Amino acid sequence: MSQTAFRGPAYSAGSLLDARVEGEDGPGLEYQANAFPDIRWFPTNKDGKAPGRVAAFLNSPFVVTVDTIPSSSATASIAALANAVNGTPMTLTTVAPGGSAQNVPSLAPVSLVPFQKSATAVVSALALDFGFTTGNITAGSGTVSNISDATIFQPGQWICIGGAGNSGKTASLFTQVKTIASATSITVLPVSLATLTAAPIGSTNLTAGGYSEPNISPSGVDPYLTAGLARLFNPNEGLARNIQLTGVASGTGGAFIVRGWDIYGVPMSETITVGAGVNTVQGKKAFKYLATGNTNATGGIVPQFADAHNYSAGPGNVVGINLRSLFWEYMQIFYNGGFAVTSTGWLTADTTNPATATTGDVRGTVNAGTLATIGAALDGTKRITLAMTIRLIDDISGTPLNAVPLFGQPQFNQ
Repeated sequence: MSQTAFRGPAYSAGSLLDARVEGEDGPGLEYQANAFPDIRWFPTNKDGKAPGRVAAFLNSPFVVTVDTIPSSSATASIAALANAVNGTPMTLTTVAPGGSAQNVPSLAPVSLVPFQKSATAVVSALALDFGFTTGNITAGSGTVSNISDATIFQPGQWICIGGAGNSGKTASLFTQVKTIASATSITVLPVSLATLTAAPIGSTNLTAGGYSEPNISPSGVDPYLTAGLARLFNPNEGLARNIQLTGVASGTGGAFIVRGWDIYGVPMSETITVGAGVNTVQGKKAFKYLATGNTNATGGIVPQFADAHNYSAGPGNVVGINLRSLFWEYMQIFYNGGFAVTSTGWLTADTTNPATATTGDVRGTVNAGTLATIGAALDGTKRITLAMTIRLIDDISGTPLNAVPLFGQPQFNQ
């Protein structure tokens, strides 16, 4: 391909040209980010074709990958106490509980299209800490109230409301925003079929209203927001968490296979072994969705042993970083009212190739409970924000043929 050099400055004016707001107005997109030139090297050889002829610096600011208030870590909110039956999946939560408070995401049964370029197959999943905001809903009503800031919505936007899809709260509702009714409420259609307080509200895989084909509705959830031509990852719904498993007195312990998908919808699995007796074991990998199958090969959390003693599962204190994190010095971690000043609690991306059932997270994690000076268990009140700078070598070596520098080794899946 040819390369173009011109005097500039380049200016993408968007609607500032004529005050006409169009559907593809939005942020510019540049492959492998952008750079600013070393002004000492001039004149620019605008007609050259040799690579590397313009000295420059990568302009790589912090990328925010997580920004939300996680729900409380718990020992039995995902799967209640039950005997371990070899090869029989634990019974996962099927009823959306709603959030513990405004703006706190929560569990929700959702539809998901796993990550692939022309994917059409829809799977059922249990989403952990679903949504970018919350609202109160009433069965039969199209009003969603008690939203912290309704201006984050736009008319026509497709959203998913966790638990609002039927009266039993076992399905989520794909619905479209009709109006911004007030600073704290919106109206939607179709209306809610359930009553929930602080129901989680998340994004879908269909673009904002006005630009979608008529009579087409979303097929799955997706943690992105439409911004013109771009579909931008939304850190407000970027929370992925580890699974913690708990045993009881006299239990023999054993291995559990955990299956699901990561924040991007990529299939993944992990084997977590619980010791004998009373103990809680933290998984290493960050899950966003758990599988809801009912067989040994498809179940979300499946014991690989038999024991007539109870075990339970819940979300732990470990949060996924979402981009490959290799060096603490490139991280910015804000939690519990302060910044992490040492690497305690941060765990680098596991670069084992290939990943296995027991290796760590392929992108790295942060354990909120062990962060130096600011560490505390996730409790539904403390906000966590994870940001990082992309290393130069990772930025320029990440390509469509090699995503490892940015997204880590391929997920292990069994």
